[in-house]
Amino acid sequence: ATVDTLTIKKLASVEISLPPLAEQQRIVAKLDAAFAEIDRAIEIEEAKEAEVERLKASLISSLLTSEGMTASTLGETCRMYQPKTISTKEMVADGDYVVFGANGIIGRYNKYNHEHEQLLVTCRGATCGAVNISHPKSWITGNAMVIQPDAAKVSMRYMEYVFRGGINLSKAITGSAQPQITRKSLEPIAFSYPSLKEQERVVEALDVASQKLEKAIEHTRVNKAIFFKREICSNNLFLKRSIVNNIQYIIYIHAIFKDQFINIEYFILIFGYVYAIK
Repeated sequence: ATVDTLTIKKLASVEISLPPLAEQQRIVAKLDAAFAEIDRAIEIEEAKEAEVERLKASLISSLLTSEGMTASTLGETCRMYQPKTISTKEMVADGDYVVFGANGIIGRYNKYNHEHEQLLVTCRGATCGAVNISHPKSWITGNAMVIQPDAAKVSMRYMEYVFRGGINLSKAITGSAQPQITRKSLEPIAFSYPSLKEQERVVEALDVASQKLEKAIEHTRVNKAIFFKREICSNNLFLKRSIVNNIQYIIYIHAIFKDQFINIEYFILIFGYVYAIK
């Protein structure tokens, strides 16, 4: 595959509509106002989504904390390790088994290194601490930490909720340029667990609550999509296009025209739309 590039020659060949400056300024003002309204609506829905996520974490934490529970640490209760990593070149497009990386399925392979489903925690990158459950018979790479609780003490589903909100994983994350979680940083983290029978009850209650909360989150996402679509259709707007990577060309054009024949904001809007659909 080749990398898309933008040259002066390509830029010069792009055709744009050029109304009078006053009309350009009117169009820019109208679009700015519409996009500002869209941004405000999205901010409101995102705030609702964040509140639901906080409620979910609070609920998990409250149900995983009660009297009479056994205190322990991850190191005492779990086997934790990073499996062997395979490269993208080693993967097989039509392989028999899925490959799990840091954030879920990343490809396929003709072998598997785990027969049963596993609790996985992302241990590298910006999503450090994210939780996944692998498929049976899958290959798990070293970008995910496998968490295997002692089945005689803690069920995997209960431990899943421990990682989803019952403990503070931020203490286990090190590194700023490349965040990571290691087995050593996880081992001292404390948590508590009840009897296996009580764990089943807690997991069942959290499953029901999580489903309702996920529906609430999905509702906010749908609201964002509906609002954005309505604004696009009612105002016949085109999508905002980021051309930050091509800022040198904007400066170049601005230096040539100096706002005499074309308003630079109008150019950015038109250029971002036309070039994006070419």
